[in-house]
Amino acid sequence: MKTIIGITGLPGSGKSEFASLLKKKKFNIFEMSSIVLGMMDDQGIAQTNINVREFGTNIRKKYGKDFVAKETVNRIKKLKHGKVAISGIRSKYEIDLFKKHFKNILIVALVSSPKVRFERMKKRGKTSDPKNQKDFRYREKIEKSWGFPEAIKSADCYIFNTGTIKDLEKNLNQILSML
Repeated sequence: MKTIIGITGLPGSGKSEFASLLKKKKFNIFEMSSIVLGMMDDQGIAQTNINVREFGTNIRKKYGKDFVAKETVNRIKKLKHGKVAISGIRSKYEIDLFKKHFKNILIVALVSSPKVRFERMKKRGKTSDPKNQKDFRYREKIEKSWGFPEAIKSADCYIFNTGTIKDLEKNLNQILSML
């Protein structure tokens, strides 16, 4: 039986950092956005803030709200053993699908203020990150429409990620000690 941690949280809340810390602890990381970004690459679509949100919305409309989760499940099932972290869960539909396939999954929600999250996104500088407050509000609106609020409410535990990486690691270690 695999140990599985699902990670949810609004953009900039620290999901990738949390996943990086889990990777150091020998977890296999499955980044849900990599499926969407890979599909965009295959179709030659630039990964801008607007394009990523529109593409993500369109695939959810076309294939279902849990499409990316289904693709992630397929990838995880190919893994024979080991610990797993799923980063980037965006809806209750996705959580429900993961819980259907993996009985021992723990969902962790990372929570940070909009100000903290926007500053983090400005610093990390992904091409799909917002460059200003207007772009940030646009991204928030679209991603919340995918179901982030319900996903966060459905989490098994919460980390209020407003401090340092060391603080985040301390919270992670507390969670791992409970597994």
